[in-house]
Amino acid sequence: MVRLTSIAAVSLSLAAALAVPFELAERDTVVTTSKTGNADGYYYSCYIESGNGATMDIGTSTYKLSWNSGSQDVVAGIGWQTGAAR
Repeated sequence: MVRLTSIAAVSLSLAAALAVPFELAERDTVVTTSKTGNADGYYYSCYIESGNGATMDIGTSTYKLSWNSGSQDVVAGIGWQTGAAR
């Protein structure tokens, strides 16, 4: 009888643990060409005039811009789109 009670208790604990909602982490948006868009609720803009090797990595309310000597005139940032509600 103890064995059946233990199995029931473990089963209920497992079911309760699986029923708890969990949030998946959002993936970063990686931009390697000139473009604009929305990521994680923020508007972003990335301009790369020529060359290759520039990367904009957009996370939750942050971004990282990296480039090498093969990239020319790189401008990027995140914020609110012009005319958009804040």
